[in-house]
Amino acid sequence: MSVPREPEPAPPLRPSGALAAADRPARPGEGRFSAAHRLRGVLVHALLERLPEVPGERRAEAARRYVEARAPGLSDAVRADIAAQALGVLADPRLAPLFGPGSRAEAPIAGRIVLPGDGGSRAVSGQIDRLLIAPDRVTFADFKTTARPPRPDAPVPEAYLAQAALYRDL
Repeated sequence: MSVPREPEPAPPLRPSGALAAADRPARPGEGRFSAAHRLRGVLVHALLERLPEVPGERRAEAARRYVEARAPGLSDAVRADIAAQALGVLADPRLAPLFGPGSRAEAPIAGRIVLPGDGGSRAVSGQIDRLLIAPDRVTFADFKTTARPPRPDAPVPEAYLAQAALYRDL
């Protein structure tokens, strides 16, 4: 008597790719970003990860030195603008708890979510850019630093909503 083969489980769903670009048509304005645009996003993201651990009075200098060391080919003005963007986010009083004591950067998250309809489940594995667990709530943020800024009146892209929904469900 032979034993039937068990099906291979699906790989964990990654929240950042929950709605893969291959699954939907391209939208106007979407496309590849330049290396400089991508570098800018990577640097801002890295500053938002690292600077909260630096005392406030030393952050501007730390940001300047970090960007200068990792992007010496950029002009002084561009490097200053990158540092200013990250410092502006950190200075926003509405976001202070998310970057304050007890918050975490690049927090891994994994679990299973129940799929709508059939009641099955799917493994999910990701990394949250910023996480704060308080007694009365969980707050998280995912930075879209390499994406083109949307128009102020534009709806939030579906892929971003799907990613946040997966984080919420976990």
